[in-house]
Amino acid sequence: MEAEYVLLELNGLFTYTYSLTAGTALCRAQPQNWTSIMWNASEERPFAWDRENYVSCHDPNNNAPLKWPEVPYQILGGRTANKVIFNQRNGIYIFFISVVDPYYSYCHLETTFSVYVYGAFPLPFSHSAIITTLLVVATLLSVWLAYMVPKLLHMEQGHRFRGFWVGLCRRCRQSCACFR
Repeated sequence: MEAEYVLLELNGLFTYTYSLTAGTALCRAQPQNWTSIMWNASEERPFAWDRENYVSCHDPNNNAPLKWPEVPYQILGGRTANKVIFNQRNGIYIFFISVVDPYYSYCHLETTFSVYVYGAFPLPFSHSAIITTLLVVATLLSVWLAYMVPKLLHMEQGHRFRGFWVGLCRRCRQSCACFR
């Protein structure tokens, strides 16, 4: 679409961002965004960002200084190649779209549509630090057991320890039919 338009996710899912910032969109003034529009909106029209109140940040007559060049540029279409970038989330997004370009149409062009985003890989379940820690602990425990078990088996406590396990195995074999 050649006209400038804006999107707003209606269910409050803000797991998306824009590809351009105000600085990379070459704005001369601070661009409008949904936060500033909703702050000044009335209760009967909370999504009142349209062709009547839109002020382009590329307009030479716009005197608002560019204070925050790193803020996301929320206007799509028009002279910029701005895009919506979805995060690592599969799901349905329901967007409100409003054409804000005053030269595109004299009508209020707005609608609601949905986008199904899929193909995001699941986030890794375990972190590498946890895996490394568990691996180191298991290795140290194995080395300690490899040292202590033979040492204990040659002592009197080791004979009792070994006798306990031998007796337990013998009782299991007698009570379990699968070993007969």
